[in-house]
Amino acid sequence: MKIKLSEIDVVINKKFDYTISKLEDINLIEDIVVEGNIKKEKNEYVIFGKYSTKILTNCVRCLSEVIIDLNEKEFLGVAISKKEYEEYLNNLEKNMIMDDKDYLEIENDEIDIDEIVRQQLILDMPQYPSCYPECEDETYLKKYSGEETDSRWAGLMNIKINN
Repeated sequence: MKIKLSEIDVVINKKFDYTISKLEDINLIEDIVVEGNIKKEKNEYVIFGKYSTKILTNCVRCLSEVIIDLNEKEFLGVAISKKEYEEYLNNLEKNMIMDDKDYLEIENDEIDIDEIVRQQLILDMPQYPSCYPECEDETYLKKYSGEETDSRWAGLMNIKINN
């Protein structure tokens, strides 16, 4: 969902409530329900709210499909003009200092809420998703979990390095 700045400038605080049915690189099981606000503070547009969805990914141990429930997760973003965004990036390069705000560039006088939600969803996903409480089919895991050298690495053991 893109919101035009002219809509925000009139009301100072704008509420939004909508669903996202598709996001790039994310396998959604159900639509993302998004609700939040945009408010203008000086030259910044602060976007905040909550989202809920379920996504499908794979277990890192057994590669079975796993459903991740992301319920009532919060997001926050701050949109600034193109000129201010370029200044922000230049300061990052010079000073190597970031603040706690996630700045976004305003493009075509619009703020893209979907991108803010997408970025936060990726951060909220578990880093190593796995079956809970344990994998159903652990035969593959048991096959390669012994003390002896894994047979898949045997070829590397025969390599000799010549100096």
